[in-house]
Parts: sequence; C-alpha cells; structure tokens
Amino acid sequence: MELSPELFTKELLSREELDELTDLGYLFEKGIYFKRDYKMAHKIYERCASFGFGRALNNLGWLYQNGLGVKEEAKLSFSEEELIKEFGKIAEIE
Repeated sequence: MELSPELFTKELLSREELDELTDLGYLFEKGIYFKRDYKMAHKIYERCASFGFGRALNNLGWLYQNGLGVKEEAKLSFSEEELIKEFGKIAEIE
C-alpha cells in the first residue's frame, strides 16, 4: 500500500485500509523497514483510532502509556473505555 496524503484526509476508510495503515504504524513503531519513528506511528494510529478501529486504539494507548511519540505532559495511561470516549465512539466494552 502506498502512503498517500489522501489516507489522512479521506472522510471514510475501509476496514482493509484501516488494517493496512495500522500495520504501517506498527512498522514505524518497531523500526521495521523504516527508521523507528514513534511520532509517525502515533499519527497513523490516531487516524485509524478516529474511526474506532480497535487495534489502532490499543496501539495508540500503548504509546501514550509509555510516553512514546507524545509530549511528556501527554504521557498518560488510558483505559480502552477512555480512548473510545476520547475519540467520540460509542461501543460496548466486554
């Protein structure tokens, strides 16, 4: 998949696009094929999380919990429920 600016401005992303973008964020987070870049991973996860995509929400929460790719004052530990509320999504948490 090509990382195009359209993926960050498109109003609606398909499940497949969200899955592929989240995978790309993981590659940046872990430094696989790319130089490790937590800020880029954060940006990608945040975009996918804005659609309520669970895996991206989880990965984004991990970055916040560990203070990676975020400003120091933003280093917080979010629960899944808090992340869902933050991004305005309504979901049942099991």
